[in-house]
Amino acid sequence: MTDPARQPTIADLETSLSAREAEIVRAAYRVISERGGHRVSLQDVADKAGISKGLVLYHFRSKSNLLLTTMRWALLTVAERIIAATADVDDPVKALDAVLDILFVDAPRNHAYQLLYLDLVEHAARDQAFVEVAQMTEAIVDGRFADVIRAGAEAGVFDVADPDQAAAVMRAVVEGTFLTWLPRQDWEATHAELQPRVRRTLHRLFGVS
Repeated sequence: MTDPARQPTIADLETSLSAREAEIVRAAYRVISERGGHRVSLQDVADKAGISKGLVLYHFRSKSNLLLTTMRWALLTVAERIIAATADVDDPVKALDAVLDILFVDAPRNHAYQLLYLDLVEHAARDQAFVEVAQMTEAIVDGRFADVIRAGAEAGVFDVADPDQAAAVMRAVVEGTFLTWLPRQDWEATHAELQPRVRRTLHRLFGVS
């Protein structure tokens, strides 16, 4: 099982960034979410942040470094929201539902985040530098999923033999749901259907009565 306390945190990352660098990362996230990492230029990010392209390069040296930092920031932010949402929830079913509430927060934020996540997957398939970010995300998110599922299994609420395997299945269900939703023309209107559908699927898979 992954111990989230041993993983990097958003506080670690933000401590390593200056105020200006944090501002650039947030601007980069907004632009990447709108256009995709391959179509974003450093000038686009500079324009969004209201600074010069030279200043972006001064802080991050390259577009690749900026993309890596931005993806790490976005993924750690979501992972820590999951941890915070479940930290004081004793009921395993409520903890599972709290995770889903974080993951399916609203249509615009989910759309933006999933576009960035797909960029990460594509980069990781071609660039070794992005593999570490993808593996870090998998370890933190799957680890927290497994913690929630394990607690439910130990309480006799979930009928699950292997929490780690069940966590991988849970992530596959969530990611598959977003993958089919993302390209739809009616993505805003249909977003409200996603969380209840995934909830029913996971409750059924985990044997929740």
